[in-house]
Amino acid sequence: RSALLQALAEAVAHCLEVEVLDSTGLSGCGSANAAGEAASESGLEDTGVFLPVTRRRLVESTCEFLRASEGMDRVGQLLLRSSAATAAASGPSVSSGGSVLGMSPKNGPASLGLLVPWLLEGLHEAACKAAHSGDIESMHG
Repeated sequence: RSALLQALAEAVAHCLEVEVLDSTGLSGCGSANAAGEAASESGLEDTGVFLPVTRRRLVESTCEFLRASEGMDRVGQLLLRSSAATAAASGPSVSSGGSVLGMSPKNGPASLGLLVPWLLEGLHEAACKAAHSGDIESMHG
């Protein structure tokens, strides 16, 4: 069970980093038209698996499982080890347009901004666990 929680936490941490902390997210990988052309060339039907809402729901459902299993602290610990998350944790940037952490309709699908609370919960849980155990060094990333 511990190995499963760790693997899920690693997957969620990577997804949160790409979708929330990287301003282009996975939507910068190519246009929907290019994805559709690639699918038709390969003979596979475009099922919309790579859509932002599908990716968001996958991350959310995995986070819900990790929360119920008391594993969100693992996500936070992994995010803190990431240099991108450490830079973002020093102060989220809010632009004049009101976007948080680079999320805006111009930079990426706004629905992925709904993942920010999961990112914050992971960081919060990691901080609480470190404070409870007296392990302040783990909070430095």
